[in-house]
Amino acid sequence: MSNTEIKDRAKEICRESFKPLIILYLADVLFDIISEKTEFLPLVILLGIASVVITVGSYYMLMRGWIEGRMDINHLLIPFKSSVYSGKILPIILMETLVVGAAAIPTVVMIVMMSLNPAGFYVPIMLIFLIGFLVVAVAVSLTWYIFIMEPELSVTAMMRRSAGYMSRHWWGEFKFRFSITFIPALIAGTMMQFIDESLVQLLLIPVEIYIGVAGVGYIYERILMVERGPQPAYIRPVAAAEPVTEPAPEIPQETIEQLTERLTEEAGKDIELELPAIETAEENSDEL
Repeated sequence: MSNTEIKDRAKEICRESFKPLIILYLADVLFDIISEKTEFLPLVILLGIASVVITVGSYYMLMRGWIEGRMDINHLLIPFKSSVYSGKILPIILMETLVVGAAAIPTVVMIVMMSLNPAGFYVPIMLIFLIGFLVVAVAVSLTWYIFIMEPELSVTAMMRRSAGYMSRHWWGEFKFRFSITFIPALIAGTMMQFIDESLVQLLLIPVEIYIGVAGVGYIYERILMVERGPQPAYIRPVAAAEPVTEPAPEIPQETIEQLTERLTEEAGKDIELELPAIETAEENSDEL
């Protein structure tokens, strides 16, 4: 599937599944806005947990929605309900935070040193550390998508596979994402000069929906399908929540009747063939 076809299909899915998508993105934006405005710690923690649930659930919902051609808000909680996924969620969050956080430490240290003692030689060093941080962040960016597609893998295997995929596809994904985010970013930056940032986030939700669906489409069609081979990628069926079964084929009644008649006729022929042999045996006995 070409980039143009991915964009067209993303628009079609957004039109047909606008209601569940607007619920998902609106809840995410509202949680972020409220958490920024409030200082009540328990509420901030609660909103943070809700944001994590939405983020993790959206990976499954968007990936499955792209494959099936429609989005279903009920799919949002499947990763937390299914034993196939739930056991790996916390380890992935911790491991990803550890890896990306460790890569960010040198950059943060250099920024602090520059603020305390500005000097020209700090800039190139900081840029080197910043590039290293970006490389690590990009390398693990497919971990959640691989988790959705292949939950049987270990967390480290998912991250290694993500790094391998991105080493071959990072430039293509960068160009695709740049093509769908550059103009919206310019519009958002201009609007923030005159409108509050929270209001801009709310106004641009439809754009964010399209960007999210198209991004998932590119990852599935141009990376996962290519790397996983010609067989179609799948989403692990949830045994308890959504069993995937095929109805048994119906046998026409006429076929059963025909089969019965044929077996009856064959049985009659066998009997008729045996009768002459029996009569011959009786005649031989009489002669004796």
